Amino acid sequence: MRKQTTQATSTNSSDNNAVTEDDFDNLIIKYESSQYDGKITDLPICQVLNDKSPASVGMFVKAKNLPQIGWRGPEATYEHTFSSGATELGVLLQSPRMHILRTSPRCIEIRKTGELVANYENVEGRKKYEDLGNLATLRTFYLLYLVDETNNNLHDLPLILSIKGVAAVRFGEAYRQFKRQLEIAYANRRKTQYKPKDERFHVAGIFNPSFKPSLEPPDGEQKSWVAVPAYFATPAPQGYDLSNYLVPQKEEELWAIVQSSNEFSSNILKTAQEHHRAIESASDSTNATTIDTNAVAVIANADELPY
Repeated sequence: MRKQTTQATSTNSSDNNAVTEDDFDNLIIKYESSQYDGKITDLPICQVLNDKSPASVGMFVKAKNLPQIGWRGPEATYEHTFSSGATELGVLLQSPRMHILRTSPRCIEIRKTGELVANYENVEGRKKYEDLGNLATLRTFYLLYLVDETNNNLHDLPLILSIKGVAAVRFGEAYRQFKRQLEIAYANRRKTQYKPKDERFHVAGIFNPSFKPSLEPPDGEQKSWVAVPAYFATPAPQGYDLSNYLVPQKEEELWAIVQSSNEFSSNILKTAQEHHRAIESASDSTNATTIDTNAVAVIANADELPY
């Protein structure tokens, strides 16, 4: 008899959990509240492909990463062979349009291994970079959304652009110039005194570089083909076409992603710092002959990065 009573109670509980679709929608509205917001982790990487052919340079997203980000852009039809010999199918965008949400500090990378060993943006890091000389280069990471011609996101989760060396320098310079011209166009359109704008203003901007191959560095003994922004689209100084370059209606949506990525830079740098400490610990120990490979993070050429 006791067993029958238990079954009846279970059945009643099941009936209480049955809801209509309308009731269900009313119940899940609460999850739109910021108190349920979490953090995005393990974001796929995109990269800029270097080549001497103009048809082979641009921003590349591997096909295997597209399902992870909810991709709804063009199909993956471009096949690229990396220096390692590995071949990857993906999407190549020669003139990508994007919202840049965050920019990491420059990281010191060992050229031969791709290991990130320190943050360049402090006194200790700059000294380390000088000591390493030609053995190291600088890598920067950008958190971004690619968009279509009508400024709609091409994917649900943001991507991380990983870029180094001359390509990173030229890309960074172009983006800084774009932000300044966006600010000028806004001031002139509003007929107000020019004032620098903050990150919240800039994330709503549409940065649209077009890449070309360039033999770099121009005055260097050893040169290589690098994809650099040949030009980038900018609003007219008077600001009459500003709506093509600034999407204020997406500000809240984009800023929410920025806020959920507060650890974007710190986790990348933490990886580098942990590796640096592992090296120092090994060198300080008289008995140490090897470094724990688990502490050595080669993330520059990874498919995903945690943050």
